[in-house]
Formats: sequence, C-alpha cells, structure tokens
Amino acid sequence: MLNSSGLVGNDTYLIGLDKDDNQWYWIDDHMELNYTNCRALEPNSCCGRKVKCVAVNWNGIMNNQWDGIDCNNIPPANFICKKKL
Repeated sequence: MLNSSGLVGNDTYLIGLDKDDNQWYWIDDHMELNYTNCRALEPNSCCGRKVKCVAVNWNGIMNNQWDGIDCNNIPPANFICKKKL
C-alpha cells in the first residue's frame, strides 16, 4: 500500500523492471531505465546472473529503495503498477 510518504507495511513489492544483458528495462514498454532509487550497494549481483527483477522493501527492509533480486526465488509479493492519469 502507498501513502504520501511511501509504502506502508512490511510487504515486498515488485516494481516491473527486467534486466536484459546489463541494461534494466520497464517490462510494460521495454523503455530503458533512466532513474534509480537503489539501496546502497544495489544491484549487487547477489545471485549471479539470476538478478533480473527489482523489489521494494525486500525482506522487510522498510526504506522504499530498490533491491535487485532473483526472479525465480521470490516469496509472495505485491506488485506496483503504473496508471495514466
């Protein structure tokens, strides 16, 4: 859930990024990522070549920053979608 100060609760959220070679893209329109809000030392290739997704509040770390994660090893998570206004 999102409020004016950011995400609330301690749930993990996937934000719709995918990695192709060494470049991150938004999955809906395949546009290159031109902004990041990565946590310090992220993405850190913790899981080798499997780091192809990005989550917010990964493992309950409540900082609203991004973590690179293994797409095949995701616990139950929520999703953040974009909507045209």
